[in-house]
This record gives sequence, C-alpha cells and structure tokens, in this order.
Amino acid sequence: MALHAPMAYIQRFAGKEGESEARRVAPIVSEWRQSSAARVAIWHAGQVLRRARDFPPTTLQNFYAVATYHAALVLWTYSLLGNQSPTPAEIVISDGINRNGSTDNSSMTLVMLDGEENDDARAFCTLGHGTPGLSHPAYTGVKGTFCTLADPVLIMQLAADTLRGNLHCTDHAPPLLVGNLIGLMEDLGSSLGHSSTGRSSHTSTTGSTG
Repeated sequence: MALHAPMAYIQRFAGKEGESEARRVAPIVSEWRQSSAARVAIWHAGQVLRRARDFPPTTLQNFYAVATYHAALVLWTYSLLGNQSPTPAEIVISDGINRNGSTDNSSMTLVMLDGEENDDARAFCTLGHGTPGLSHPAYTGVKGTFCTLADPVLIMQLAADTLRGNLHCTDHAPPLLVGNLIGLMEDLGSSLGHSSTGRSSHTSTTGSTG
C-alpha cells in the first residue's frame, strides 16, 4: 500500500501538521487521487482491513494497528477527494448479486476492496472500471451491504470498527495506542459529518449476476 500512496502527504492532508499544511498538500494529493496508483493503493488498503479483521481478539496492536489506521487514511482521502456522484453510500446486496459485485451493467460492477482478488478487482486497478467499496464486517450486525467510497465518514467508521471489533471480547480499556488511533479516526469522521459528501442511503440491487 505504501508503495502506491504518498503517506506523508496524506497524513498532512488529514491535518497532522495543521490546516495550512493540509491546504498546501491538497493539490498533490488530489493529483494522486486521479492516478492508477491510487486505485492500487485503495485495493491494498482494503486488503489490510480484511486481514486486520482476522486477527485473534486483542492482538491487533502496535505496528498492525498503525497499518490499519494508514489504510483508513488512504481510503478516507480517496473518498473525500472523489467526484460527487449519485452513487449511494450503501448498497444492499440481494441474493441475485455476486458478492464480488458483477451485475448486468458493467458500470455498476461492485469491486469489494476487502474481498478476494478477481478479474473485477484487476480491471478496477488497471482501468478504473467498477465501483469500489467495502463490506460490513460480521460483528457490526449488518450483512449483505456493500459500502461504496461515496461517504468518507462511513469509511472511517468502518475502519475504526475494525480496531474496536478486535477488542469486543474484553472489558479492559484498549491499549493507549489503539485508543488514540480510534480517537483520530472518530475525529476525522466527525469533522466532516455526512453532509459533506451526501447522505448515506440504501439501494436494493436486484437482478442476476453477469
């Protein structure tokens, strides 16, 4: 992921060194957002979240927690700088839709960034075809929902839930680093609010797989 994303600039864009520095690097990060490298980076970021969810309880700490946070930043930045479009933030996947996202309409191909690598994922990374997004992890209680990158608040919430989910079996306070990272994610999300990128909505996608 770090090979395809300018992490130093992305962290500054997220406010690490203040608002003026965030504005200064915005054009650099915006240019990256339009590149194929950005698409490859968010694919790897999705895979980081996927692997993070598989960690045994209470073990997603230190380097691995930081990697999860960096993955969240990459996805959040890509989402925030994306074109405003009518794509809903959440799409309910019916039984007739492949979880990898193929539909009869190629422009509606859903690319699960935290799913298995397949032809749709490769086409997205190389050509920009399809709509990238994330799945709700099982412990959120929401199943069969594809979360597009239309809402950076929702993306950051899902990433923070990945860290929280690893702690759900313990009553102890989270390790200081993990707690701080969750706090940073929450701050980035709350600083935007859903109004910045459109309202979250659910669209039922019915039909046969393509």
